[in-house]
Amino acid sequence: MHTTMSKVLVKAVLLLTIGIQSNFGISIAQNIEIHVTNDNTSIPILYNVDRCIPTIPKSEAGDIHKIETNGNCINIYSQENCVGQFIRLQTGRLFKYVRNMAAHRWDDNILIRHENMIVGSIGPCFEKCDPQNWAGMRRDLSTSVTLYDEEDYTGTKYSYSISEKQCFATPSLTTWESIKISGTAATTCVELHDDSTCGGNSVQLRPGYPHLHDIWWWGFYRGQDLAIYAKSVSLCGNTCPAVMDSFSTTTKMTTTSTTTMTTTTPTTTTITTTPTTTITTKPTTTTTTKPTTTMAMTTKTNKLEEPVINMTNQSRLHVHEKLSDKQADEKTSSVWVWLLVVLAILFVLGLAGFGGVYFFQRYRNVRPLSYQGRYNVMYKLQSENL
Repeated sequence: MHTTMSKVLVKAVLLLTIGIQSNFGISIAQNIEIHVTNDNTSIPILYNVDRCIPTIPKSEAGDIHKIETNGNCINIYSQENCVGQFIRLQTGRLFKYVRNMAAHRWDDNILIRHENMIVGSIGPCFEKCDPQNWAGMRRDLSTSVTLYDEEDYTGTKYSYSISEKQCFATPSLTTWESIKISGTAATTCVELHDDSTCGGNSVQLRPGYPHLHDIWWWGFYRGQDLAIYAKSVSLCGNTCPAVMDSFSTTTKMTTTSTTTMTTTTPTTTTITTTPTTTITTKPTTTTTTKPTTTMAMTTKTNKLEEPVINMTNQSRLHVHEKLSDKQADEKTSSVWVWLLVVLAILFVLGLAGFGGVYFFQRYRNVRPLSYQGRYNVMYKLQSENL
């Protein structure tokens, strides 16, 4: 109880702090910071993410410690030049970074923790309804999604089986703090929405994304409100015109689905991918099944033929031939700026010194003679008279 209350208090303080920061505009627009090592003395590398960053510097061990997004939505590619599969990283207002580059996924009921994320290049996110966001996703396959009201896949949970155009409104619990998604990153993509109709702001998640065990780190696109306040869940692109136009209009309403609410302590067999260490825990589970009536959309449709976009051709639009020249020009311009600043400072100091000497001389010329000076003059006159 005390642990839960302390967590709530800490997060409330963090939310207040982030709110104050956002009011003062502390985050830097369109810039991200890459920390190569876990060293407080090292200087992070600053990048602009309005275009592709084709290569990313790494430590001697080939790792990256932390990426600070500053509220920007970024695609993290495993290959260089922003091609191939990517992780769509969309942080919220609370945590604006990802560190240790560790991802989570499920292999059936076995949790694979701390898989190493390969960072080959970074680019800006595609727009919400850009088909590249869900390239390769299988809408004809049913995806199992389980939401938990506590971190690390514990607490009260609600499970959904989603396919095609289905949208499920979530129960009005306070927060959803972790999510389990079946399938693979290549074939599965799920969206959490900030309204109950699967519209509005959303965040896209796939198996193998970081912080699925703690979705306090994720935020809704644009508004950046926290993903823990999700009110509905669907497959990716559910309300996008390109997806909606691909479905037929023949739908049939059924009320056959049930929702299972389970309160559980950590119930998973965990595999940690750090050197051959396997940890197996036997859970104790208390299950209460509440019969609930959930409206499920069973849609008879023509099979959605989503072409797998050629990521190479599309993404290379972000890599310009003049990238290196532009970066060189930016470096040259920054050098001139610093040089002009130094010259301006020297000019001001010189002007101040000259003015000080000038006014001091005028002060001495107009100052009346002191008593000692007048005495010396009188003494000299008397001596001449004698």
